[in-house]
Amino acid sequence: MWRRCSPARSTLAVPYVTYIIAESLDVAGVHASGVLAVVAAGIVRGRYSPEIVSAEMRIIARSVWNLLVFLLNTLIFILIGVQLSGIIGRLTDYSLGELFFYGTFVSAVAIFVRFAWVYPATYLPLVVRAMLGEQVAPPREGEVFIMGWCGMRGIVSLAAALALPQTLQDGSPFPERDLIIFLTFVVIAVTLVLQGLTLKPLIRMLKVGRDWSLQEEQQRAQMALGKAAIAAIDAVAAKDGISNELAERIRAEFAEKITLSVPGGLVLRHSGADDARRLRDAAVKAERQELIRLWRENQISDEVLHHIEEDLDYQESRI
Repeated sequence: MWRRCSPARSTLAVPYVTYIIAESLDVAGVHASGVLAVVAAGIVRGRYSPEIVSAEMRIIARSVWNLLVFLLNTLIFILIGVQLSGIIGRLTDYSLGELFFYGTFVSAVAIFVRFAWVYPATYLPLVVRAMLGEQVAPPREGEVFIMGWCGMRGIVSLAAALALPQTLQDGSPFPERDLIIFLTFVVIAVTLVLQGLTLKPLIRMLKVGRDWSLQEEQQRAQMALGKAAIAAIDAVAAKDGISNELAERIRAEFAEKITLSVPGGLVLRHSGADDARRLRDAAVKAERQELIRLWRENQISDEVLHHIEEDLDYQESRI
């Protein structure tokens, strides 16, 4: 049934179906959280997506979710504009000076907490690995600072604030709900404006450049994929009796990854011959299997996996 559904419908249906099933479960009086179930489903799907999700579905899912995220972000900020004036009007117990102070203080705390988490999360694993005798190269100080500075708040923070109930179980108003939502608005505005506008100048000032280690990791992966593709082409050509001339032409297309170590961008010259299509298909499948193997063995990072996987998806769609 999963394969018969259109990719767009499947990628949209999974979170809703997961939420409904979780909310309907009630085992021994324990109620399941639909929100947490959707998060868990997303984690599982992300973990096994390279193996269980088709290239067509991934391509469509990227387009669908990019559009949905854009629309949701737009609607959220429209909602901020619509509700802000009413919320300020109801905060009659506080002066503008108090609201300004509270907003500034909470925004500063949010920025500080981000740094208080980023630095230990960056350096503690390096300390542990060094204690285990591993050779580790610490990141540059500027890179860690930029990572901490990239803590802009947005749709998730606002959704959490708006999710607060209007009233408690006894019917009384939820205490300080309007103040919490107002402070969330302020934190979103401060982090987006202050951190967003200063991010590019800070990157230039701290001279944070390209992550060359990541690029080298990607090049090594591309070379391994190219070798796997050529081996698959040779195997299919020998098994099906495909001409050496055609096999050599297809082999040359994938050999570019070994000689040039160029990630993606491989232009597949279309051929109507079934043999050529079969060779290319076998090569891309071999590359995908090799990519998943490298990822499972922790030889490449998630970032490299998704970058190369996207290239393979488009290559497969052109075959």
